[in-house]
Amino acid sequence: MLFMLLIIFIPVFTSSLLDLKQKKENDLIQEAEKKVYLTGKFDPAEKEDFILISAQYTLSGNKIYLRKETYEAFSKMQEAADQDEVELKIVSATRNFIYQKNLWNKKWRDLEARPPSQVAWRDLKKYWNTAPRREHPGTIGVRI
Repeated sequence: MLFMLLIIFIPVFTSSLLDLKQKKENDLIQEAEKKVYLTGKFDPAEKEDFILISAQYTLSGNKIYLRKETYEAFSKMQEAADQDEVELKIVSATRNFIYQKNLWNKKWRDLEARPPSQVAWRDLKKYWNTAPRREHPGTIGVRI
């Protein structure tokens, strides 16, 4: 009788343990994905919730990405602007960590290339302001 109970309950117990282990692994993966997203250490071209902006809507024609819901909101805004004969262009979109870091490093290299006597406080302030961004991934900053 004990043998029969073991035969029945061991697979159930083992299956439950495996399910619990898999759930823990899935939770860890989801947590890691959140950290990657929040730190900007991702490629928007590889994320399914980002979309390539049509070149007709960009100022530079570069490949830039927005979150899908942001792009949909922009499209509605573009339709309304078309009725008023206003042309809208997206100048900048998602900036991941690597892109933003490259901008920052380029600006510092440009400053370092100049003699200290030619670097004014306004230059430092201008370059310093590129580090903290008010925009968040997938948002639109509008400048009129």
